[in-house]
Amino acid sequence: MTGRVVPLRPGVPGPPQGAEGATLVELLVGLCLLGLLAGLLLGGMRLGLSVWESGGERQAFEERLERTDGFLRQLLGQAALAPAAAIAAAGDAGFLGGPQELRFRAPLPYQLGGGGHYLFDLGRLDGEDLVLAWRRTGAEEGSSGRTALLDHLQSLHLAYFGRPSSASPPAWQESWSGRAGLPALVRLDLAFAPDRPPRRLSLYFALRLSGNGS
Repeated sequence: MTGRVVPLRPGVPGPPQGAEGATLVELLVGLCLLGLLAGLLLGGMRLGLSVWESGGERQAFEERLERTDGFLRQLLGQAALAPAAAIAAAGDAGFLGGPQELRFRAPLPYQLGGGGHYLFDLGRLDGEDLVLAWRRTGAEEGSSGRTALLDHLQSLHLAYFGRPSSASPPAWQESWSGRAGLPALVRLDLAFAPDRPPRRLSLYFALRLSGNGS
């Protein structure tokens, strides 16, 4: 007895003669290839994310460095000696610079609240990274503070350009006393951690009230 032949509808092809399904080996090879492609795509995504994060960190660091440079330029540009009466009474001219730390007198900038002259200390205070501390002498408690300007520092060095005495030519000095007046320039040499984009950097600040160095 023969089976009933079902006629095909016009335009619908019949099953190809001798067609076979995929073998188990072919299926395993396909799965391996898909897994390999997925691994490559995931690795590329991780690499792209890492590059994006490092680029973001670098940009944030450079922006902070730029803000620090502008802020110190403004602050040191207004540095001044203490009044003559105060120098005679206390012997403090309001400017004392060393290779690792600088103390100077300047108006409190608007970024920190503004108002009055303060004594500022700049350096790696208490072993921290670049820090600026300020206090108002003779004022009541609370008129002081500190802020971290830069981190990831390995070292810093300060130098001062000017005439330490009328008999000496202008030159860079390792230290400076306000009794010789204000220096013309202050140089801040910074060394950062190896993973930072600028590993070494020198910043120069002009003291507008100096008149020294000519």
